[in-house]
Amino acid sequence: EDVSKGLLPEKRFQMLADRYDKEQAELTEKIEQYEREGRAEHDQLDKIQDFIDEVSKYAGITELNYKILHQLIDKILVSRAEKVDGEYVQKIQIFYRFIGPLDAIE
Repeated sequence: EDVSKGLLPEKRFQMLADRYDKEQAELTEKIEQYEREGRAEHDQLDKIQDFIDEVSKYAGITELNYKILHQLIDKILVSRAEKVDGEYVQKIQIFYRFIGPLDAIE
């Protein structure tokens, strides 16, 4: 209305409209990003719950066997031995089913 009445110059109106369009696009992208992050977090929580459900079956075990290891662990990576301060050290990384790796053990 202000443009048609001559109160707002066309150039100024276009600048405001461009800024508005840019802000809308940025907000739309942020919303999509937050939705992706929320879905990823929800998926991770589902995996953690699956792992807890699986582990709870073995709360009272006294020794590990092949069946238990197979159900709880996806894979184990063992690094090459390196000599550190005169001792050989190897890193072991355990990838648990459903939740992936935890911190490497030395």
